[in-house]
Amino acid sequence: MDAYQTIVNSRITLLLQRYSNPSPLSNKSCLSSTTATTSSTNGELRSALGRVYLQSGQIHKAETHFAVVAMDASVPGLTKVPNAAFVASARGDWVTASDVLHGLVEEDDANCAMCSIIR
Repeated sequence: MDAYQTIVNSRITLLLQRYSNPSPLSNKSCLSSTTATTSSTNGELRSALGRVYLQSGQIHKAETHFAVVAMDASVPGLTKVPNAAFVASARGDWVTASDVLHGLVEEDDANCAMCSIIR
């Protein structure tokens, strides 16, 4: 395994640890699937993993995670929509990525995370 793959694997491990450890406010792990809130957390985890895969150039693996997130009705649009923009960027489709991100800002101009990406 090369050094780059080792870094990707360590990022994935850290994400899994973050979401697998019990919340200090509850006795449940964030990865359990007993509530809609937890399902949303799973969507956030899958989105984060997908983004790590994008950073490592593994677009197909990222799209697999993003597809599961897109089908989960309990995951908010603010988690789903940026995934489409990030995949478009990874594929070099800058127009689509820009349109998606500008759409997010138009919906919520207080969305500082998206404002910082497009400005």
